[in-house]
Amino acid sequence: MAGIVRTEYFVLDTGPLLDFFVWQCDKQYHSTWLKNAIQIVALKDEILKDGFRAFLDRHKGRLITSPGVIAELQGHILRTEGNTIELQRRFWTLVQTQMCRLKFREDTRHIVDMNTDMLIKLGPVDTSIIEIAKLNTGSYKHFIVLTSDYGVFKRCEEEQVSVQWTEETIKQFVKSF
Repeated sequence: MAGIVRTEYFVLDTGPLLDFFVWQCDKQYHSTWLKNAIQIVALKDEILKDGFRAFLDRHKGRLITSPGVIAELQGHILRTEGNTIELQRRFWTLVQTQMCRLKFREDTRHIVDMNTDMLIKLGPVDTSIIEIAKLNTGSYKHFIVLTSDYGVFKRCEEEQVSVQWTEETIKQFVKSF
C-alpha cells in the first residue's frame, strides 16, 4: 500500500525574502541603493540568487509568509541610507508584483493565540512563522520553515517543526537540476 503523498509548502522568514527582494530590486532597476545598504545573508552569489528564484518559481502557490515578515522588510528599507519615496515605490511595487506572480500567501497568527514562552524568546514575527508551519502541517500538507536565522532554526527543531537553512536548501535544489 502506497504512503500518503504530502505537498510541501514553504514558510519564508524575513532573511530569505529580504535577500530575494534586494537582489530583484538591484537587477530590475540597476540600482545599488539596497545592495550597498543591506547585508545579504544567504543569497551571496549568482548561482544561489538564480537558484532561489527557480526554487520560488517551482513552489509557486505553495509559498507563505506572515504580515510581520512584510513589516520587518519595511523596517529594513526605512533604515537604509539614501532612502526616498521613489526608491520605496520601486521596491514595494516589485514586492507586490513578485508576490502576486509567485502566488504568495500571507497567513496571520493572532498574538493572543501564540505560545507565550516562544513569544518572549523570539518575538511575534518569528513565533508566527513557526506556528504557521506547525498548525498547518497535516495529512496532505507539509509546511517547512525556510530561514537564515539560528534562533528560528533551533526553536523549530525544539517544536518538531520542519525547518531548512535557506542556503543549504538552495544548494541542494540547484544540484538537482
